Amino acid sequence: MKTIRVAGPDTWQRRAVEKTGGNESLLGCFVLAILAWQNGRKPPRFGKLARIDKDGILHSNMQDKDGKVHWDFALGPVKHVVHNFRLLADELKLNDDERKEMFLELKRWIWKDDRSTSVLE
Repeated sequence: MKTIRVAGPDTWQRRAVEKTGGNESLLGCFVLAILAWQNGRKPPRFGKLARIDKDGILHSNMQDKDGKVHWDFALGPVKHVVHNFRLLADELKLNDDERKEMFLELKRWIWKDDRSTSVLE
């Protein structure tokens, strides 16, 4: 995976983007989306907001690497996304406050949760 460099102080946000390779990996696309750092970047990229359907599948608009837009694209089970963010937090050695902040950003990106209970609570 190619490492990309993001200017700025040593923040969890910058480290997460660098570690995941930005939009060169699926997790990197998620990181850029929750941080709203996609402007000016070439695709692929996810939409500004996401939703969870009644079956726990995360959806967002998506622009693929060829520039084609897919509306309400199924990105996969939200449980898998949460698990991958936990692994990323472990790998980055985030402290408790940084972990809370990362998951708060993920939660803010998801505008609607149609399940009866949320795994983000």
